[in-house]
Amino acid sequence: MTRLLIVDDSTQMRQLLKSIVRKTADEAFECEDGAQVVAAFSSFQPDWVLMDVEMKLMDGLQATAKS
Repeated sequence: MTRLLIVDDSTQMRQLLKSIVRKTADEAFECEDGAQVVAAFSSFQPDWVLMDVEMKLMDGLQATAKS
């Protein structure tokens, strides 16, 4: 089972990415900022993460370092 975490502050981009990978991933979870990723990463335990680098609150690089 493949679990994917999609992180982007744009709802439209998250929806686009989810539609592209829906046949590949068994489960896809979405977050809209880096702070949500830090909170969700350990509980969701994704196999793959698609993350925007530039986001408000906490950017993708900071979130990656904390996850």
